[in-house]
Amino acid sequence: MEKGRAVMVVWMSLWGCAPAPVVTESPASLMTSPPPERVEVVAHQGSAPLQTFVRQVNEFGVATAGVNPMMTVEGRPVEVAMDGLGYGVLSVSTVGLIDVVGADVTGPVHVLPRYWEGLPLSPVQVPAVENATRVESVGDAILVATGPELWWVPPTGPAHRVLEADAPLIGVRGVDVDVDGARDAVAWTSQRVFLLRGRLQGGMSWGAAWEAAGLSVGGVDVGDLSGDNLPDVAIAWADLEDGVLDVWEGDGLWRFESGE
Repeated sequence: MEKGRAVMVVWMSLWGCAPAPVVTESPASLMTSPPPERVEVVAHQGSAPLQTFVRQVNEFGVATAGVNPMMTVEGRPVEVAMDGLGYGVLSVSTVGLIDVVGADVTGPVHVLPRYWEGLPLSPVQVPAVENATRVESVGDAILVATGPELWWVPPTGPAHRVLEADAPLIGVRGVDVDVDGARDAVAWTSQRVFLLRGRLQGGMSWGAAWEAAGLSVGGVDVGDLSGDNLPDVAIAWADLEDGVLDVWEGDGLWRFESGE
């Protein structure tokens, strides 16, 4: 699709009205990830050996890269190897409720004995996400928005929070920003847009974010608007009198530049 026509279609899909001017200079600022400020161990229950996620999260509760954290598990010092997206895996073999020091534990880590002889299986409880306002499919998992929080819920295993915004989420969409095979997502409040990067091993991490002083978010979409077969981000910003369509061109590698 030709670029100008594509922008017009996106504007009408976001606003449901005749197109307004596409800005030549973005009113928004592209936010880099704030540094990680805490380490979380995701609540889990299952048979030994139990593996659960460890996440390094920033001020928005989004996983982001950092150094390998040290924690104490059942009195033993443990260094958790983290990947470049802020996730690691904690493996525990001791049966019982596990005591973890040096991280925020989002709930009990409970290692159970095998329930059936010869089968390493036991019931896994997936925490219920109450008062859901929006639900979006991302591959085999779903994203559930509840107030300012976004939860990643897999078909089996533990759900965990992947975003803690500073205002209620008003939109969530599953998107594809790269070609790694993992579904990504865009979520937004009235003031900020968050682009979350999906992981093949499960969960989501920081991709990008935008905010524009004095403007509110009317809608967001992701698609090829520049004709290069790479996903771009279109944000409809508005004030009390007018609105503009802001296009950020992507390179497929999580780098974005304001379109001209």
